[in-house]
Amino acid sequence: MPYGREQIERYLKRGLKIRHLRVVLAVAEFGRIGKAAEHFHVTQPAISKQVAEVEAALGVTLFERHGHTVRLTGAGEHVVRTATAILAELEDLAQRLEGLGGGITGKVTLGGVATPLIALVPEAVRQFKRRAPHAAVHLVEGAGDDLLASLRAGDIDLFIGRLNRRAVASGIRYEDILADPTVVVSGAAHPLARRSTLEWGDVARQEWILPPATLHEFSAMVHWLETYGVRPPPSTTESRSLLANLALLSVTDSITLMPKHIAQIYAAEGRVAILPLPPCEALGPLQMAWNDGRLHPAAELFAEHLRSVARRLA
Repeated sequence: MPYGREQIERYLKRGLKIRHLRVVLAVAEFGRIGKAAEHFHVTQPAISKQVAEVEAALGVTLFERHGHTVRLTGAGEHVVRTATAILAELEDLAQRLEGLGGGITGKVTLGGVATPLIALVPEAVRQFKRRAPHAAVHLVEGAGDDLLASLRAGDIDLFIGRLNRRAVASGIRYEDILADPTVVVSGAAHPLARRSTLEWGDVARQEWILPPATLHEFSAMVHWLETYGVRPPPSTTESRSLLANLALLSVTDSITLMPKHIAQIYAAEGRVAILPLPPCEALGPLQMAWNDGRLHPAAELFAEHLRSVARRLA
């Protein structure tokens, strides 16, 4: 007869050993006590004794004997499913602890658009290399849609950027990683850069650099500007290149919109000025995305460092 819940729980908490789980799984896999004994390099009676100990402690029969073979009972199937999950978690823990000790190897491939690659990734790489000095990092810059296609194909491990959530295919998991509002910036020598206060009318008459009109970012930014009565002129320069925009700001009197954390980096270097106007939240936060399923240890560790850097910047 099966034992009561209290007795079973007492055994699971105090008496059950990992070796018992491994023996039960081996017997279930091989279907023979003798094969399991060979696997562990012990005698058949030793294996039979450990199986009997588990059965006696739980008050159930795990295996039906048929000559030299054994077959799982219903109770045995439940125990095997749970034992498999427990041992998989222990293996995962071992890999994580190995990484903490600097034993992680392999390569992490991260795809991202330019702005998070500048704001988040350098510090994450520095921290990652301290923890996993024998692992490699491969950074891939590109357009969001192209990188998501690479993610789905398994060509990259992680993606960081802004997602069109309605267009994200099934099988892709993601999380918000950093709120990064957009600010209005000019070149450091722009006449507006010396102003301590500005009205929206002051920028309405300026030349603008905006993303191409075919992109979602363009319509979101224009809609946000229009709420303040600002409509960029038809002569707007369209560019999605951060480096090109920096060069344009240095030689023209144009202004543009830039993620706050990137703008702060370039402002500290004296390359841009952040104009004193409210930031834009229309584009939403940055996301980190990966294929559904467990990341390999190096990629999981790198993702943790990305989260750590994002928390520091928040």
